[in-house]
Amino acid sequence: MSENIFKKHSKLMSSVWKKAKQKADSGQLGDIFEDGRYKMRLVDAQATESQKKDFMIVFSFNFLEGEYASKIKKAFRVITPDRAEDNLARILLDINKLGSMEIEDFEQIESALEELRDLRPVCRITLKTRSGSDYQDAYIDKILTGEEAENTEDEVETGEEVPVEEPAEESVDVGSKVSFDWKGEKLEGEIKEFTDNDTKAKIKVGSKIYPVKVEDLTLVVETEEVVETTDEVPEEPAEDVEETPKKIVKKVGKDLKKKK
Repeated sequence: MSENIFKKHSKLMSSVWKKAKQKADSGQLGDIFEDGRYKMRLVDAQATESQKKDFMIVFSFNFLEGEYASKIKKAFRVITPDRAEDNLARILLDINKLGSMEIEDFEQIESALEELRDLRPVCRITLKTRSGSDYQDAYIDKILTGEEAENTEDEVETGEEVPVEEPAEESVDVGSKVSFDWKGEKLEGEIKEFTDNDTKAKIKVGSKIYPVKVEDLTLVVETEEVVETTDEVPEEPAEDVEETPKKIVKKVGKDLKKKK
């Protein structure tokens, strides 16, 4: 028999074994975690470059409970030339959510990341795999403080969907009916798809498509009016009462987000 295949490749494998084992143990390889909402702690925040040499921020979150406890989820925020404005805006929003910081210029991000590494905030993170992709994004929902940060009782179990009854989770998805202002005109249409890391949506109004920021949309919910009835039996057949859909407009402004 020819040379043992394990001996043949042992030199290369030995050189990467330690780091590969660490990645496997931490769950970093492929970010294979179930979509859902999790309680995590920020343990690292670094500025670096992507393989294409684009500026990138890497947030590292440590799972605090459930089956993934102690494992690490990395969230990558890359600034690409074609979407630099939106990419940078998302980084600034994330930093502000994690530390309530006001950043006046690009270079201040460095000191902000250093402060976040010291703060190590506990937060609620939603993991969501993009449709048609293997990439799993991490959305920072909110910072947990006090007893909420320390107490693990009555928390949403890992892997469960975010409860829809929570007011903060007022959301939209493909197919949602929304209204928005376009050059001084109030328009109403249907969301066809999301773009730019889910910060914008394409709205179909008639035969036209409008690109609109998600935060500028107003959710329109259709419901049915309830027709009151009595136990009395009419002497003559009552006329059919047509239930007319009633539109209720929920103005949620900047709290509006893509459905997770």
